[in-house]
Amino acid sequence: MPKFTTAALTACAAAAITLLGAAPAQAATNPYTPAQICGSGYKTVSGGYFGLTGADMYVMYNSAAGRNCVAVVKRSNIGTATSVGAGFKLSSDPTWRAGVNYELGNFKYYAVSPTKYYAKGKCIDIYGVSGSSKVQQFKVFCG
Repeated sequence: MPKFTTAALTACAAAAITLLGAAPAQAATNPYTPAQICGSGYKTVSGGYFGLTGADMYVMYNSAAGRNCVAVVKRSNIGTATSVGAGFKLSSDPTWRAGVNYELGNFKYYAVSPTKYYAKGKCIDIYGVSGSSKVQQFKVFCG
């Protein structure tokens, strides 16, 4: 059985790394959580993949205040300003209004609904954008 020296094994390992390339870099992790984004007392009602590319959408609720919040948290291009948006409105409100019930822009980490409406006992419509993907759901999370 052949014997290998430490030097020979080190040389082989170095050659393998050179041929195969270094280990892939770890993907960036978003430093913000939906609870941090929406604020104290907000808990996740529904969250994660809603069909958005490169981001997760979270519907949050503060039971003490009876208010909702929607956050779209980037999971790709973190730290780079790209198009993301988030919002919700009472289903009884017929109009989406920028800066009132939704936010859309180029952000590094997340987008969050600008207003946290009192929605206890009411249905809401939710809205999320990441890049060219968009999600809207109507009359959800009633009650």
